[in-house]
Amino acid sequence: MGYRHYLYAVPKKQVAEIQSCKTNEDWIDFAKRHEYRYDEDDEWFPPYRVGKELYELGKYSEIGFKLESERPSLFTSEELKERYSDDGFSLLTKDDFKAVIEEYRQKIINWLQSLLNPEDDPIIPSKLSKEERKHLAIEHEIQDKIDSWSGKYFGISPIDLDESRERITGDWSYEYAIFELVRAYKAFDWENDDLVLVGW
Repeated sequence: MGYRHYLYAVPKKQVAEIQSCKTNEDWIDFAKRHEYRYDEDDEWFPPYRVGKELYELGKYSEIGFKLESERPSLFTSEELKERYSDDGFSLLTKDDFKAVIEEYRQKIINWLQSLLNPEDDPIIPSKLSKEERKHLAIEHEIQDKIDSWSGKYFGISPIDLDESRERITGDWSYEYAIFELVRAYKAFDWENDDLVLVGW
């Protein structure tokens, strides 16, 4: 599956409790109090079971790794940081959420610019003229959009009309996913929840 980053909403009261956990026993007690599922045999409670998942940034997310390395861990004790060192668990700010959206926006701009200047596209034969390469790149993208909107990729459409889910899209492409991030940003309850980056 590979290491992925996710944005979570975690109640502020729980964040304070997490930060006061010093031992794994404290952490497991936290899980019990809040009725989170944990592994009783191994006394293991992965951070991704805390709070509510808002959005998956995906596999090998540059902004995810950057924020994970720069922002403070919710774990304040060395014991918990060490025990759960394979999992990212960082407290983010509203500005960090904006930075994620800005990263997506910039990726969309870069992608559109690459369509106009496809010289670096390794898929398009280099022997073609610049205009032929541009035409082929744009044609490929149009076909990709048709396939996407037709549900060719895993039966997934860019829009999500399932009323049991809050999301408006489950599409992985930046040009659609950015709207899901904006929706989550606007709906986020900053008064009662903290934004947490979870990696696993």
